Formats: sequence, structure tokens, C-alpha cells
Amino acid sequence: MFAHRVTGAEEIPRLITYTFRVSIAGAPGPVLIDFPIDDLFSPVHRSRISWGTITSPLPYPPGPHQDTILKALSLL
Repeated sequence: MFAHRVTGAEEIPRLITYTFRVSIAGAPGPVLIDFPIDDLFSPVHRSRISWGTITSPLPYPPGPHQDTILKALSLL
């Protein structure tokens, strides 16, 4: 589980990427990002945008993990 409150519009891309990765990797779970209305309507400074790992490959592609499928087939 992960929860975070946005403190500046420039960090939104990094947080969205991070929360998506948290929700699908390891022990998948819920995530929450709180967007205060004043941060959503504040001006964004392009030079301060934090992109994070937005272009990195996902830890696993969305969907069942290959090893889990093989294990389930062996049980059948």
C-alpha cells in the first residue's frame, strides 16, 4: 500500500509512475494519491518537473506472471 499527498504539480508525473509500479510489483496493493485543488491549479514550471522512471520498462508486464501460470498447470 502507498499513500501520498501531492505538494507541487511538478511531482505528479513521478508520483503517478511510482504508484503504478507499486500497485503491480512485489505484493500488489492499493495506492492513493491526494491532489489538493490548489496544487492542481497552480502554475507548472517546466524546468522543475520530476519525471522519475516514466520511460523505464515495467518490472513485469501487466497480467499473470509466467511462473505462476506454469505452477498452476502443474497442479492440474
